[in-house]
Amino acid sequence: MQQAQKSVDDLHKTIQTTAVPAEQQATLDDVSTHIEQFQEDPAAHHQTLRERLENALLELGAEHPTLAEGLRQAVYDLSNAGV
Repeated sequence: MQQAQKSVDDLHKTIQTTAVPAEQQATLDDVSTHIEQFQEDPAAHHQTLRERLENALLELGAEHPTLAEGLRQAVYDLSNAGV
């Protein structure tokens, strides 16, 4: 789970520095909220975070390759952690 937490932390930093159109900002804000909840209590929020990351990857991945890489890595590491 430690690697998953690191990937999620890295993704959170990427989100904070990624500019997206206004219509996509709500998605990033939602992902950021889920990340903050996960950081506070990983055991309680890991499943909803993974689902939200997968949805964000589908929505944003094609237009934002750097963000997509962070999303993919976080989902991968969460999966490897058994989430």
